[in-house]
Amino acid sequence: MGDVQAGTELLIPQPPTPVPGSGRGYLAESFGTFFRDPTWFKRALVGALIALVPLVGPIAILGYSMDWMRETAWGLGERMPVTPEPGRILSIGFTGFLVEFVWLLLGLLPLLVGVGVASAIVESTIMSQLEFIPGGGTPTVTGPPVESFVAAGVIGVVVFVLLVVCVVLARAGLARAAIYLRAQPGMPLSGVSRFIGLNRSGFWRAIGVSLLAQLPGFAMSFGAGLMRSNRAFLDPVALSSWLLYVLAAIPSFCATMISARAFGRWLREIDPRTLPPLGADVDDYGVGTPVQVAPVPEASDDPFSEAYK
Repeated sequence: MGDVQAGTELLIPQPPTPVPGSGRGYLAESFGTFFRDPTWFKRALVGALIALVPLVGPIAILGYSMDWMRETAWGLGERMPVTPEPGRILSIGFTGFLVEFVWLLLGLLPLLVGVGVASAIVESTIMSQLEFIPGGGTPTVTGPPVESFVAAGVIGVVVFVLLVVCVVLARAGLARAAIYLRAQPGMPLSGVSRFIGLNRSGFWRAIGVSLLAQLPGFAMSFGAGLMRSNRAFLDPVALSSWLLYVLAAIPSFCATMISARAFGRWLREIDPRTLPPLGADVDDYGVGTPVQVAPVPEASDDPFSEAYK
């Protein structure tokens, strides 16, 4: 990775030759790089089949996408990784899984609390306005509980915003974990938020590309859900919906890889060589400032090492 200078600083590797098309926009480069690969459809089929394997499959696909994100960040990922090592991919994927799990858990907690509070408000208001008929009979509501529904709606909006914020922070945390190949850098709110601040415009462009890429898979999965609703399991339409759900794994894999490319582009603009070691204050470093290269667990994980190449 480099020799020691004056016993303290590491040599900064020379930046690699920019990948073709690096000057294009996020949308064109992310989609173009993926579909320009002549093996993209074959990889999508294999990736879709792997993604359908419970638990292990999604972790493997996550690790594969993070590996490409990392290569793109260092300027080496013009094509998807050709022969990934299963153990390495699962290790990286598990790292990403931990990051996403923590952030999504933080988003689900206020969701559950908000639903419970909103339901309690509506129920208590309705009960307070019930008029019981002496001698029995069906109780009636004396007035519409408008205030309670407004309060429940406000709670719902707040909870939804918090959930979206957690999902967005999870994407940034995943990218930060991909650079350091550890889960811990992707979890602290302060570190992740400051990491986004290194290139805010690029981050939101990557988010936009990710959302756009996920539309086909989401539409197919949503359509499959509508086809299954209120139908018997062996109903022909319900069976067709399961086929549509399986086929949706193909565009979902494509979306995962296109998103990885977009976030890799964002990381490349930040330049991983300028990132501080773990534990250092990100505010002490600016974009493009030559400081110590961010540490990696193994020499083979360093894209500039001969073992990695």
